[in-house]
Amino acid sequence: MTEQNISHLSELRLVQIARSGEDDPHLYECAFCREQYVALREMLLGAPQEQRAGTHPGDSSFRLAAQSEADTDEDQRWRQTWYLEDGALVIRVIEETEKQRLTGFCIGDPERYAALRIRFSGLQDVFTPDAQGRFDIGPSSIEIEPMRVDIEDRG
Repeated sequence: MTEQNISHLSELRLVQIARSGEDDPHLYECAFCREQYVALREMLLGAPQEQRAGTHPGDSSFRLAAQSEADTDEDQRWRQTWYLEDGALVIRVIEETEKQRLTGFCIGDPERYAALRIRFSGLQDVFTPDAQGRFDIGPSSIEIEPMRVDIEDRG
């Protein structure tokens, strides 16, 4: 059996296309990425999606697979991920290396974003994601890795 060297979509790209519902040709070539995409869409929308021919429903305990550094975008560095509420809410922090900023991404039910208040232990600020689930944390010099995340839902 010959093993193919197919690089996977970055987590950022998977999140982008899952949120927008757009398509990517790589999803037809790579079963792993297709399954990650389907599972992420199901998690974001809260219901199974119509399946493409040949796809399989995602596991309800879906976790976005870790990508190797070679698969990530050069201008972004993944810093930390927290899986909350049994995986129904994911908080991911990336470092935008050119801007030297930390950006947070909330992945979950978009209808909840306006009511969420996100707190990181060690930081005074409270963050509320925008309609796309993004929020600016601050300079990339913040040591986000050992922090705990607390969520308050004002909805």
